[in-house]
Amino acid sequence: MDLQVASFIDGGYLDAVVKDEFGNVPIDYAKLANYMADGKNVLRTCYYHCPPYNDHSPQSDKLTQKFDEFVAGLSELSNFSVCLGRLERRGYSAKNKPIYMQKRVDVLFALDLAKLAMKGKITHAVILTGDSDMIPSVQIAKDEGVHVTLIYGSTNPPHEELYKLCDVRVKLTWDVVNKIRYN
Repeated sequence: MDLQVASFIDGGYLDAVVKDEFGNVPIDYAKLANYMADGKNVLRTCYYHCPPYNDHSPQSDKLTQKFDEFVAGLSELSNFSVCLGRLERRGYSAKNKPIYMQKRVDVLFALDLAKLAMKGKITHAVILTGDSDMIPSVQIAKDEGVHVTLIYGSTNPPHEELYKLCDVRVKLTWDVVNKIRYN
């Protein structure tokens, strides 16, 4: 079997890394997908996120429209899949501010990684995340013989167990970001 890669991007994690570490440099997702594939045959690049919470105020409608346009652009990329969860309001803080939580995103990510590995569709998986929720699916992939690479941020480090479990670890640096930035 030829080397076949699937890449998995945790959009919320990537947003945090780019904001906290690289001053919100715009990312070219086609370049990111190519970087993650590292010359291997690409089955698919999967992007996971959730739309902003929309209370139907003018500001929320504008954020939702911007997100929808972003997702539509990603959906047009070759071998690219967008998987969306939901942002749900889960009560209020002590300061009476709404608390929002992302739902379903991690489960979608984990299931897709495990399914592709168990069906023998990939030889390599590249994950851009830091979440410990991915540990069971990474273990399944490795048990199926899939080589797993983790891409992560330094001020938003991955969970230690996830870091140790992956075969290769690549820290996002300015050198990498300059290769994948939108020009």
